[in-house]
Amino acid sequence: MAVAAAASAAAAASAPAPGTAAQVKAAVAASGKITRLSPQVVAEIQNQGALTTKQAYPIAGNSCVTPCVFGDSKSLKAIVLFGDSHAQMWLPAADRFASKFGYKLDVLWAPSCPPVNLSGLKVLPGPALYNCSTFFANAVTSIKKIAPVLVILAERTFQTVSEPSGKPFSAAQWAGGLEKTINLLKTASTNIALLEDTVAFNGNPLDCLVVYPTQVQKKCSVPNPNPSEAGQQAAERQATVATHTTFVQTIPWLCAKTCSPIVGSTLVHYDQGHLSVPYSIFLSGVFAAALKSHL
Repeated sequence: MAVAAAASAAAAASAPAPGTAAQVKAAVAASGKITRLSPQVVAEIQNQGALTTKQAYPIAGNSCVTPCVFGDSKSLKAIVLFGDSHAQMWLPAADRFASKFGYKLDVLWAPSCPPVNLSGLKVLPGPALYNCSTFFANAVTSIKKIAPVLVILAERTFQTVSEPSGKPFSAAQWAGGLEKTINLLKTASTNIALLEDTVAFNGNPLDCLVVYPTQVQKKCSVPNPNPSEAGQQAAERQATVATHTTFVQTIPWLCAKTCSPIVGSTLVHYDQGHLSVPYSIFLSGVFAAALKSHL
């Protein structure tokens, strides 16, 4: 735990302070005017490892197929963060949220295993590192034992296909799979909140910024939404409406008409689809504001 705390502290030291809703909105609105790399962004690119949740939180770095504990570890009140690597990337914000309100945070995540109850799901491009069906079933069992006040779901929805056809799932299929998950977890004492999936870039934006340091928007931003890497955000919203649960819009925290790889003086992502630790920390204030009423 000491190593994790030290790494997390180092990441926090280089991160902007948590932004208010007004500050986040203003920074995102102005991000489309960023044309060149600042010295701070250059330094972040030169130390890319520090941007990753894996380095900042090594205990949760590769997976948490059994709960990894953060927040107020001694608390009898629990929050669960459940999903794939798009849940893991929210750990800096979720850890601060849980600690602020005196909750233990149990994290359950596995690579390429979004928490949607669908058979034959494959996340491209490579083979799954874990048996996602087994991870899902065990995670649901763990969550029921934990009996948390709140379960926060997060998932990657781009580059996901149905096997063996290799075709993308329809919005109705994805929404139906999420509804099954939510209904498995939701109880009279456990609230559910789903974090909207982020807009994916066409490749790693850090690679693009290295090649085009003075053409940030022209070469390295993507439209919002990005048709080249379409996600299932509409299906996510549909599932929360159908189950009367909370849908947390995260895209306005990241993108205006376009999604810039830089907001303020901070890199938003460390690769094609994952938030950087400094940016997740910057969003910890709005993250807490969106979820605190469910505690």
